[in-house]
Amino acid sequence: MKSLGLLYSILFFVSGLWAQSVSTHVEPDSGYIGDVFTVTYSITLPDQARIEPPRFEESISDLRLLSQSSDTRFDDGQYTRIFTLQVTAFDTGYQIIPAVPFKIQKEGDKFFKTISSDSIRIRILSALSKAQSPPEVYDPLPVPVFTLRQKIILALLLILLIFAVIGILHRRRTRIPESRKGEALKAPFDEAEQSFRNLEERKYLEKGEWKAFYLELTIILKRYIERTFYLHITDLPTAELLPVLKKEIPDLWSEPMSDLIRYSDLVKFARLESSVEKGRQDLKQAYEWCKMVEKTQNSRELSRETEKSP
Repeated sequence: MKSLGLLYSILFFVSGLWAQSVSTHVEPDSGYIGDVFTVTYSITLPDQARIEPPRFEESISDLRLLSQSSDTRFDDGQYTRIFTLQVTAFDTGYQIIPAVPFKIQKEGDKFFKTISSDSIRIRILSALSKAQSPPEVYDPLPVPVFTLRQKIILALLLILLIFAVIGILHRRRTRIPESRKGEALKAPFDEAEQSFRNLEERKYLEKGEWKAFYLELTIILKRYIERTFYLHITDLPTAELLPVLKKEIPDLWSEPMSDLIRYSDLVKFARLESSVEKGRQDLKQAYEWCKMVEKTQNSRELSRETEKSP
C-alpha cells in the first residue's frame, strides 16, 4: 500500500509539472500598419525544471520581430520565465500570432517535453476607416510656368539668338582670311611662281638649311598639283603619292620628278646633306615642270574652245 501511494504521489507531481501552460498576452490587440505590438509569454515551473525557449524570429515569421527580452521571477519553490517580444505587421486585416513551442526538461530527465502557447489574433487597421468616405479631390488649377513679362523677354532673347547664329554663319561663309585674300585670287601657276621666288629669297640653301628648303619645295609642288588637277595629295606619303600621280596625270608626270620627290624625302627624313648647286637645280626643275604643265593645260583649253566654235 505504501508503494502504491508513493507511485500515485510521483504521478501527481509529474502531471503537475507537465500540466504547466504558457500564458500568452498581446498589447494592444489592434492597431495600424507599422504600430508596435508587445507579446508576452509567461511560464511557471518548479525550481528543478529547465526551459529552452524557441527561435522567435522563425516561429512568428509572418510578423517583423523588432526586439526580444526575458525575465525570471522566483516564488515559493517555483520560478516564472517571462519572454517579451515587440513585433509589427505590414498587412491589413486580421493577423495571427502563431503558437510558439517551448521545450521543458525536469532535472534528471534525458528528454524534453514541448508545450505550446496559444495563438492570438490581432487586427491591423488601414490608415482610413472604411466607414469614413474619402475627401473629395479636385484637379489642381494650372500654374503658369512663366509670367507674361518673362515670356516676352524670353521671346526677344530667342529672336536675338537666332539673328546672332545667322550672322555668324553668314560671316563664316563670306569671310576670307586676310593672309589668304591675295592668294585665293591668283591662278595656280601664278601662286606657284610667286612661292618659288619667295623660297629662293629665304636663302635656305646659302644657310645650309636643307630640310627647310626641300620641305617648302614639296609643299609648293603639291599645292600646285592639287589646285590644277583637283587631287587631294597633301597628306599622302611618297609611297602612295607617286602611284597616284602616275595614274592621274601619266602624260605630264615624269620620272625625274619622282626622283626629285624621293630625294626630298631623304633630305627631310634621313638627314641627307645636300648642296647649294643641287638645291638650285631642283628648284629650277620644279619650276620648269609647273611651267610646262601650265602651257599644256592652256593648249588643251584652247583646243577645246576651238572645237566648240562653229
